[in-house]
Amino acid sequence: MPNVSLRSRTKITENNAMEVDEVKVENTPMEPISPSPADPLTPPIGVDVEKPEPYSDAWYVIRKDNHKRVERRRRETINQAMDDLVAVIPGNEKNKSRILRRAVQHIKQLVEQIMALREQNEQYRETNQQQQEEIEELKARLDEQQNDHDQEEQEQQQKPASHPAEIGESS
Repeated sequence: MPNVSLRSRTKITENNAMEVDEVKVENTPMEPISPSPADPLTPPIGVDVEKPEPYSDAWYVIRKDNHKRVERRRRETINQAMDDLVAVIPGNEKNKSRILRRAVQHIKQLVEQIMALREQNEQYRETNQQQQEEIEELKARLDEQQNDHDQEEQEQQQKPASHPAEIGESS
């Protein structure tokens, strides 16, 4: 019995809107794949195939076809990477060399921004450190003045109460 699941498929429309479709997918047990008409040299899975004699005509054909497949995969990988790059780099270039130039330019701009932000961050740290030191100085001065004030108050309380007549004479 096939197992059915839902998968999401995302696509970008002409006006750059994103659409998500749910697609029903049947998961059936894998069956051996027969050779496709486009690729008659690929044997079905599980079938033993004798390798041709090295340097024979058949050997060269297989070697050439393998090289074509590898090269096609390489180009597909590069094209996919270029598409990914176009998606993250500003601009709407189609030419690969222009895409790469824009990518280099964008990366250089980002590096410059990072350097400027690091410098600004360092300046903020230095300013913050100076302000913290100033705060500590002011706290120490405040504590010192508070202690002086408390000491003067204690001295005032420890003096015997003076008579009003004595206060007038001392002035």
